[in-house]
Amino acid sequence: LARERSKDWVKENCLVFLPTTSGPCRFGKYGEVLKIFLAQLGYEGLPVLGPSSDSGYLDFEVPAPLKGFFRQSRALIQIFNAIKMNDMLDDLVRRFRPYCRDKAAFDRLYEKEIVELERLIEEKGAFVGTLKEWSRKASRRFAALTTDAHERFPLVLYVGEIYTRQHDPYANNVIRRLEEEGLEVIRGSISEWIEYVNYTTYRENPHWIHKVADLYLSFADWRFHRLFGETNGERKVLPKPEQIIEGVEAAGIYHGDITGESPLVIGIFRELMEGRLPSKNGAKVCGIFHVGPFTCMQEGVAMAKMDAMLKEAQKKNPNLMVPVIHAFFGDSANPNLEAEIAAFREQCYLKARLA
Repeated sequence: LARERSKDWVKENCLVFLPTTSGPCRFGKYGEVLKIFLAQLGYEGLPVLGPSSDSGYLDFEVPAPLKGFFRQSRALIQIFNAIKMNDMLDDLVRRFRPYCRDKAAFDRLYEKEIVELERLIEEKGAFVGTLKEWSRKASRRFAALTTDAHERFPLVLYVGEIYTRQHDPYANNVIRRLEEEGLEVIRGSISEWIEYVNYTTYRENPHWIHKVADLYLSFADWRFHRLFGETNGERKVLPKPEQIIEGVEAAGIYHGDITGESPLVIGIFRELMEGRLPSKNGAKVCGIFHVGPFTCMQEGVAMAKMDAMLKEAQKKNPNLMVPVIHAFFGDSANPNLEAEIAAFREQCYLKARLA
């Protein structure tokens, strides 16, 4: 932006939106480090909006033009709508890209569509009515690049620490590697995380504002899935975060008061292991690819608990097979990851045939 429009324009018209948290998690340190980098680059004072998971992302300082309850509420709604649109677009890509012979052409179309989506949001706002026609056209364009009447690949849940699973370069674009192996990936969404944080915040502080937020999140989820139709609906296989957490609590496996991503990942694994995830239009969830940053405490706990649960379940049912990979990225390489992915692929296809 600075190259295109000048540094002064960026200072006067832009801000950085970067959620944060408290405690020892590195998630809470990104904003502090980013401010240092911005100052070094000559952008000292550029606003960094950092809504915290401690408040369900609802309590944060906003620039003067957004002050006031109604303006701030409108801004929050548009922010969430934009996040939801990004989730739905990513889901379209994950649905159709594995079945496209010309991956480069597909990626060029994606870049074109994301630029168009950004333009629409900037010019008209992130309202459902604005995005309706774009979503339908994008769905048709992506579908047109795939092979006709293709047989569905096994579905793989791509779960774990939110920044690692959302930022593909950090994870060495491993999600594309899975697609090259003939697997269709369902990525844990940003909106799923927001729903989870709002739910856990309400448990600790049952304030009406979190209930209102929950109602809007549910409404938006319904609206956007109607917008994209059956394409996304057939991949909507996971229960709501609230159901997942209450399920692991009722089973005595984990406690929802231990916040962070580990309860959610453990609960999702339990749903797959116990065979409760639905199959739609021939697409079966057959495995979990679990990612996290190197040394992440939450994902380390999740890995240990998942492995222990599977080991215990296999004592009762020796034939139980739940393909799973734990992949950690950052300061330590994954020297065996290629071999693990190859074995994981074979296990997923075997599970699909046996299901």
